Amino acid sequence: MLVVLEKERACTHALLEQAKQIQKHLLSDDYMSLLVAAQEQEIHAQQLAQWEHRRLLLTRQLAKTFPAVSRTRLSLWANVLPEPHATRLHTIQATLQRVTEQLQTVNRQNMALVQRSLRFAEMALGIDSSAYGVPHTRVNRDGLPQLFDKTL
Repeated sequence: MLVVLEKERACTHALLEQAKQIQKHLLSDDYMSLLVAAQEQEIHAQQLAQWEHRRLLLTRQLAKTFPAVSRTRLSLWANVLPEPHATRLHTIQATLQRVTEQLQTVNRQNMALVQRSLRFAEMALGIDSSAYGVPHTRVNRDGLPQLFDKTL
């Protein structure tokens, strides 16, 4: 079980590092690198899901020996398990919780950056329909959107 939790912690840490890289790419408008980082992030997310599934299966097995495990949160397992497992579990769980909180913070920041970029793109394309209820985009003679109003 501790090995599985350590793998979850490692995957979560890798996701955190990817999220930080994504943030750098968002801030520098490096969208090609952003796409690569997002693909790598997806791989880490899939690995994390696999480890979480394995942990759930092991929890069912562990609950046969320690029934309280199935009714408590991971943070409380250290109170149920014998030493030295309890101390090691507490350390891994605390690290996992800290890294998860950092990941959530960076992901919220990245979402705000993406939303800001999207609002800018919509404004630049003239599709801010909230102001007048209709798109601002004019169409040129080729049928393509005209990004700038050239009328005087």
